Amino acid sequence: MARLSGSADFHLLTNDVNKYILLGMSSKRQLIILDRLRASPSPIAGKVLAEATGTSVRTLYRDIEALQAQGAAIGGGPGVGFVLEPTYMVPAMMLNRHEMEAILLGTRWVADRGDVRLGEAAQTALAKLAHNLPKEVQGDLEAGGLLVGDIRVPETHIDPDDMRRAIRNETCVYMAYIDLKGVVTERTVWPIALTFLDHLRILVVWCELRQAFRHFRTERIMNWKALDIRYPKRRYALLKSWRETVKDSGSQIPEVKNANMLTGFGNIADETLAE
Repeated sequence: MARLSGSADFHLLTNDVNKYILLGMSSKRQLIILDRLRASPSPIAGKVLAEATGTSVRTLYRDIEALQAQGAAIGGGPGVGFVLEPTYMVPAMMLNRHEMEAILLGTRWVADRGDVRLGEAAQTALAKLAHNLPKEVQGDLEAGGLLVGDIRVPETHIDPDDMRRAIRNETCVYMAYIDLKGVVTERTVWPIALTFLDHLRILVVWCELRQAFRHFRTERIMNWKALDIRYPKRRYALLKSWRETVKDSGSQIPEVKNANMLTGFGNIADETLAE
């Protein structure tokens, strides 16, 4: 395996210099720790994990702290053992230049177009990625020629994170919406998707009032109350049904050509026109 000068602890996973991921000795230990924790439904003693990685208990604790700093949800501690709580952990993988550029462009788009929390999350994810890249290619993240243009997205009255939470939890929501004519309506909806466009965001819901799918501009949602009720159908089934409805009716999400977006919802009418 190829060795990089000045990086004695790191080895390339492949001789292909177009590959980005390096694996250090400490990273190898950390992968072993994660694998052992994933496979165990109960806490594992620090001494057992240290033996599995061939290190001292003190080194094991440093590895666990490093994993926690990178976002690994490792619970427990000395005397009680360690356990991996359910979370999004991505195993080591190889990325070529095109894949790396795609991730870079995508995170930059989210950082610019997403709401505050998604934007911060995109920056954090990119920082984590950069931290684990070799110094020889870290400069590509800063000097890369793929940029995202600056477009202003209307601010919302409701925290978009609350909308995403309702979507994830499949929770019914009681909301108030003001249409383009200034008419306010209230209804119970089942949020199933949040669509991000260059110039605005669209919430896709099943509306109990209209017994049909509806599309709401998020900046026009004036009130939002998540109910302690799960909607009776699974979200994946509702998304499938929504896609079929859109396909069969020839409808579409707002098009870029509707630059002012005052009434432009393609063939899907804004609530202003539909109600």
